[in-house]
Amino acid sequence: SVAAEETRGPTDETELGFTMLSDFWPHGEIASAFGAFDESRGVPRRASFFVDAAGTIRAVQAAEFHQRRDVGQTLALLRALS
Repeated sequence: SVAAEETRGPTDETELGFTMLSDFWPHGEIASAFGAFDESRGVPRRASFFVDAAGTIRAVQAAEFHQRRDVGQTLALLRALS
């Protein structure tokens, strides 16, 4: 996981226009709340939750540990949701 402070820079630099959140401490607390924490491995699953201003989850992108997510697909999803 990455500290929330570390996600601020990339968000500000690219002017994404939305807040990014990364689960850091307490370890796995947010991932667990979203059902995305793998207790057997002790790590969060690779998942991104796209939440609108009202707090509604609009989309979820998930991948296996060994798979990379496609940035192009993520950007297309963000465009479709905006």
